[in-house]
Amino acid sequence: MKKAFLFFAFLFVLAGCKEPYIGMSEQEFKKSTYGHIANQVDAAAGKTVYQLNMAAMNEPTLFKYFYFVDGKLVEIHQDAPRVPDVIIEHRSTTATTN
Repeated sequence: MKKAFLFFAFLFVLAGCKEPYIGMSEQEFKKSTYGHIANQVDAAAGKTVYQLNMAAMNEPTLFKYFYFVDGKLVEIHQDAPRVPDVIIEHRSTTATTN
């Protein structure tokens, strides 16, 4: 009887630890273990970003970022927020004289 209880308790915990996946709804994410400990860091025009400190999951100090568009998970990044695909160069406008 005790073994059966432990088995079902293990299954219950396992079912609650669902890994986030691309296409997951934002509501499903919030109900998951990850969603309960993730912090919303940005929200604008149908886009939402959550940050998860992986130290809370007994891992090194890493961060995971979950990007939602229109309520669906579209990107997951680790360590740092996604960097825009724009490179800005500064070029001096002063002429050098010889």
